[in-house]
Amino acid sequence: MPGNGLCRNNLIYTSFISDDKKTFCQWYHNDSDYHQGKNEVVDADLMEEKWKREVKFLTLMSKHYPHQIPELLDIDIHEKRYI
Repeated sequence: MPGNGLCRNNLIYTSFISDDKKTFCQWYHNDSDYHQGKNEVVDADLMEEKWKREVKFLTLMSKHYPHQIPELLDIDIHEKRYI
């Protein structure tokens, strides 16, 4: 929460940065611990729609404009996250 400890940066995905600060992960999952039980804004259908759109455009960009996006290490369709 702003001004009160850690801040939620997004209501659609849960983000993680590796300990070595070299890898960023977006996980399209309503993590209630991360969101402190206050993620009532996003329902499952909207989250699914956003995930599919993200995969579509990441795939397109990595194929045609790879220099415009961060290096993709993995897109995990089952877990709905990418690294």
